[in-house]
Amino acid sequence: MHTRSLAVLKRQLIRRRMVKSAKEGMKQQASHSEIYGRMHAIFIEMESAPPHAADKELANLKEAVLKHDNGDMNGKFDPEKCIDLHLPVRVNEQRISNLLQSILVGLSVCVLPVIKMIPTSVLWGYFAYMAIDSLPGNQFWERILLLFVPPGRRFKVIEGFHASFVESVPFKYIFMFTLFQLAYLLMCFGITWIPIAGILFPLPFFLLISIREHILPKMFPPKYLQELDAAEYEEIIGHSVRSRSLSLRDRDPPCTDGDEGSPDVTSAEILDEMTTHRGELKHRSVSFNDRQLQAKSEDSAGV
Repeated sequence: MHTRSLAVLKRQLIRRRMVKSAKEGMKQQASHSEIYGRMHAIFIEMESAPPHAADKELANLKEAVLKHDNGDMNGKFDPEKCIDLHLPVRVNEQRISNLLQSILVGLSVCVLPVIKMIPTSVLWGYFAYMAIDSLPGNQFWERILLLFVPPGRRFKVIEGFHASFVESVPFKYIFMFTLFQLAYLLMCFGITWIPIAGILFPLPFFLLISIREHILPKMFPPKYLQELDAAEYEEIIGHSVRSRSLSLRDRDPPCTDGDEGSPDVTSAEILDEMTTHRGELKHRSVSFNDRQLQAKSEDSAGV
């Protein structure tokens, strides 16, 4: 939790926009220096960094891109590979909180007699709270919750703050990867209940290395596997995937980036927008006085 609070989680989003900009520049037959200029501008925009700091962080990327421009490197310029190799990974490093953590751990050794006076139930409650509090932001937990969202309501996820993989990875791969993780977790937990095999508990974790290297790449496309197996994920600001108008004639056709199909807008979804959680109507019909005023304005316009 401490490391996650310090990490900069925009790398994948920056990478996606830089790759898109580079490919657009290649389609327009722009020079590699112009392509780097576009990526440089995106980095400054998203990181809110001064130009001189961006130049320092993107020095390796600039050198790699311009080598292709000068013909120093053989082969076709691949923006995805180039950005993956040279885009910096940033962490807001500082030493104060780490020092305080170490001091508190050291002090806990000195106060063991006081700690022993704390009831065990209180300690279990504290550990349970820490476990539950760490669930938000965990990709595995977020994907499990996504499995319980009906297809007709998945557009609601897009409209709020949501993880980047929701838009970039098809749902069938999210479902398969989450189901695999859940089954493997249950298997590891089940081993601990076997008296004789309990000592083999670390073995499934060592097997994960071979599974990740040799089996999962055959089951999932590499770009999707990279998103699903990331240590952290980014949050994207929600955006509307359909019109807010209650009129079906004026409703815009739904569209989402990376979605396999249009969301199924049912009458229940429209009713949710019209009513409050207590069932009261949010929008009133035109009153009698409003109708009279509207009729008078129409008559005066006709005269």
